[in-house]
Parts: sequence; structure tokens; C-alpha cells
Amino acid sequence: MVSSKSSISIKNRLKDVYDIATTYPRFVRFFNKKVVLISTESFLSVKVGMKRFGINFEWSGEGLKIPNQTISFVQTQGLLKGLKAVWEFKSVDEYTTSVNIKTDFQVKIPLIGNPVERILSYYLVENTTRNILAELKIASEENMVLA
Repeated sequence: MVSSKSSISIKNRLKDVYDIATTYPRFVRFFNKKVVLISTESFLSVKVGMKRFGINFEWSGEGLKIPNQTISFVQTQGLLKGLKAVWEFKSVDEYTTSVNIKTDFQVKIPLIGNPVERILSYYLVENTTRNILAELKIASEENMVLA
């Protein structure tokens, strides 16, 4: 199993950042497929696609939402089926929010699973997670509303 964690500080209120995060994958500009199948206050189901290393990757996922606290995703279809990603939102001060995404996944291929996990973790999962956080920061800070 490979775990990673990426974090970012966003200059906007926690509620506003969380509200934008719940529009995932729509705010992520580098995705070429962004379909929200279901979105309620407590649940999110999506289909996502992107091109990486000249290869098209597509996946489906579901997320459980605890408003203004967490979104816990699980990849239900795709290369990394079973990947878990927990997005945590914390208020630093009135106009700053910290967002952490912790991922866990396992490639279930005997003998080569662990080396493949390390490569996928570094080149695909960690890079994509950092880029999603950067996109969330841009979308949140562009939409900042001061009282």
C-alpha cells in the first residue's frame, strides 16, 4: 500500500473553499472529462478523464461529504480502482483555509505490485493531487468574496 499527503493554503473562507471543492471535477481545468453524475449535500459521484504521458486515463469515483470538514473519495473504476482520497478542510483564520488530500492505494499484482505502486504514486497520484489542489486554490481565490 502506498500513502501520500499533499497540502495547500488558500486565501478564502473555509465554507467558500469547501463549496468550490464540492463541484469537483468541474474546477479542474486539466481534466478533459468532467461529469458529475450525482451531487447531494452528503454524496458525490463523478466520471473523470485526463491525458498524461500521451495516454488517456479515465476513472469513476464516489465521495462522502461532511460539510465544511471532509470529502472522502473512492475510485470505483479505472486504473487505480480502490484508491482512497480524503480531502480535509481546516480554517486557519477567517480568510485562510488549509486543504489536505491524503491518498492510499494498492496495486494487487503479485511480485511487481510494490514497485508499480511506487511509480504510479510518484508520477500519477502525487502529481495529480498537487495539481488538483493548485486548481482548487485558483478557483477559490478568484471567487473570494470579502464581507
